[in-house]
Amino acid sequence: MKKIKDINLMSDIKTSYPIVQTEQNKKLIIEGKLLIDEYTDEYISVKSGELLIKIYGDSIDLKYLSPENITIDGIITRVEYIKL
Repeated sequence: MKKIKDINLMSDIKTSYPIVQTEQNKKLIIEGKLLIDEYTDEYISVKSGELLIKIYGDSIDLKYLSPENITIDGIITRVEYIKL
């Protein structure tokens, strides 16, 4: 029987890409190195490495903001991922 030596599963994950989580269409959480690009009544635009994320919706609001975590509440209607 062969033995498997140490495997680093995290080495293949590019840390420049964010982790995006949604809770239905009412909350969106983005984790990673983040920068708010635009914040309007119609959408919030977030840069993370080589990716631009645009979150569209009704009554969307930044509920939590730090350099590595953003929480957006509201009725989220669309999310776009744009490679820069």
